[in-house]
Amino acid sequence: MELSKYSKIGNKYFERKLKSYRELGLAYLDFWEKAYNEYIHNQSGSTDQGIGHTRDVEHNIWVLIEKYTEFFPKEVLYILSLASALHDCAKRADDQEDHALKGAKIIRETLVLKGWVNKQETANAIANIVSVHQSGNFRIFTEETITLGGLLIKIKDCAAIFRLADMMSTTEERGVRYHNMLGLPAPTLNLFLNSVRLDIQSCKPSTTDRTALEVTAHPDDYKARQNIDRYIKGLNNDITEEHQKLLENAKVIYVNKFKTVEKAIILPHKFVLTKDTFLEALREKTPTTFTIKEGAGRLVPCYFHNQETDIDIYTELMDSIEKDNVVNSKFLYWTLRGTKEYLSLCKDQNYLLPNIAHNLLKEQFRELYSIINSDGNLLHIVDLGVGDGQEINIILDAFISDSNMDEKIYCSLVDSSYHMLRVAINALDETNLSRTIYKEKFDICAINCDFRNVHLYKDLLRLSKGSRLFCLLGGTLGNFTENEVIKPISEEMKECDFFLLGVELIGNRTNEALISAYDNIIDKKFIFSPLAEIGFVFEDASFAFEIKSDISEIKNAKTIIARCSVDGKSIQMGKSTKYDLAELKSYLLDKYSFYSVKELINKDNNYALLLIRKKF
Repeated sequence: MELSKYSKIGNKYFERKLKSYRELGLAYLDFWEKAYNEYIHNQSGSTDQGIGHTRDVEHNIWVLIEKYTEFFPKEVLYILSLASALHDCAKRADDQEDHALKGAKIIRETLVLKGWVNKQETANAIANIVSVHQSGNFRIFTEETITLGGLLIKIKDCAAIFRLADMMSTTEERGVRYHNMLGLPAPTLNLFLNSVRLDIQSCKPSTTDRTALEVTAHPDDYKARQNIDRYIKGLNNDITEEHQKLLENAKVIYVNKFKTVEKAIILPHKFVLTKDTFLEALREKTPTTFTIKEGAGRLVPCYFHNQETDIDIYTELMDSIEKDNVVNSKFLYWTLRGTKEYLSLCKDQNYLLPNIAHNLLKEQFRELYSIINSDGNLLHIVDLGVGDGQEINIILDAFISDSNMDEKIYCSLVDSSYHMLRVAINALDETNLSRTIYKEKFDICAINCDFRNVHLYKDLLRLSKGSRLFCLLGGTLGNFTENEVIKPISEEMKECDFFLLGVELIGNRTNEALISAYDNIIDKKFIFSPLAEIGFVFEDASFAFEIKSDISEIKNAKTIIARCSVDGKSIQMGKSTKYDLAELKSYLLDKYSFYSVKELINKDNNYALLLIRKKF
């Protein structure tokens, strides 16, 4: 084993101090080599319990005592180092017993026999340190101070330092990813521990609060952040009352001019998350491009809304629930869970809207295409709320099939759900990557933001000098207050631009028929998904649906409200408005100066496509 491969600053300090030290037993390098061959390489647990972890614990001891190393005699450094090497010697993934007590027993019974240490008192000292690192039960100590090599040693304080160093070994290096990178066998997984630790970059004493150990973490989303908060709470709960008292009052005994002196040392005794670092890490990712899909030499960039991180969205969701008992529709698609539930909903035969909207667009878009691109000047498509990408695929197909198309087409896909963007782009690529014109003539980018904030991306939306087609399809308009959706589109549109709007119509449907479309298990799981993300249980929930006629800004509209009762809360889970077509057109004209160029209605009179422009 090449020990240097696993050496950090602290390990190098121990090696330098103990390399030639043999008063208590084997020299440093010899001991670690034997410990590795006999114990460490066979250790297994829920995350890395091997050489990386043991070396990390030793390094962390140095981190804790760095300011006081001049007061630590070699005897103390020696037993702390050997405890680092051996503390998990009894650790096995499938063993539910206290591995610390089992390991201490092994150390007491074998170290002298093996010739690793010279005297039983040394083996006992190491065993004592190891014995409490799992439980934190310092009451099992019979002595607070022992004699070793003729020196007095505060063994209980040593054990307290060691246990804290072990708890600090909780970073990404202990995850399976790093384990595999080193060519080590994968341990039996604890998914929670591995997922949390893979987001933690460091754990070290705070420079501003001497009582704190700062955990620096870079989770990707709010769920990961929740898990880290939960984990840090668990770490703090694991610091027993006696352990904390020992850390607060720790001392080391050293000899100064033939006098025995006790030196008080300041040690942290709580774990805290460096929240500023966490937030900045999220924000650092947001204004840049990110590769969603790589195919045939083409990279698709994704622009993240740098004003709205996952933690901001999570905070907004929690505030909305706690203050207003409302879940806005945008949260339904935000998480991976919500995306999966929505895709399942779209496949359900009872959920008709996706098929209705898709079929009408597929049947009629060529007619619309002849209008919007009659002069060949339509050079930019902006799909707001792209969803699963099926409808934008139909639109792009019309362009791809146009034999007269020469200019490059920009296509901006906008969605608040990063996961939906991935689905949409994958759908586009699967259909079109074999077509040369798609790869050469279509410049596609994704914008991960609430489409109500699309004005923040004006530069991206104005890359071409030609006309643009803004798309808001499906029943998306009905999920929001009309003004908050249409106003930013209206303000961005130029005289040559088109707006393709898909809306659900009331048609001839009764209130009962309108509600029946939502009163099913798949739809309920979909609308419940944001609550599931924050810990509510679907099986504990009940649902009720009602129709309101005073929610929409548009006359004669009907809005279906879904309410979920769970854990004593009654929460509105979004809304869906169906329109009277004449009133909708009147609203668009009167408030935004939009006029209809072409309207298409399906045969059941429950869905319409409006191709509209703005009067200037």
